[in-house]
Amino acid sequence: MSLALDASMSMYQFLISTQGISSDPNYGFLTSLSDSEGNKTGHLLGLFNRTLLLIDNGIKPVWVFDGKPPTKKNG
Repeated sequence: MSLALDASMSMYQFLISTQGISSDPNYGFLTSLSDSEGNKTGHLLGLFNRTLLLIDNGIKPVWVFDGKPPTKKNG
């Protein structure tokens, strides 16, 4: 079975969930992931893991990028 998924909303969900600050040392792993320029990349790991979970459960994800993101997501 194939399933179409909103890529921008999923990435935004992971971006928000990995931006928090926590005193839990295990939580800091996702918030500290970044590229050589300091851009956060934890949301990409979340998207990758979700893709693996779907495939492991027999679902072929089709990530859909459908246009410009809303203004509220800028920055």
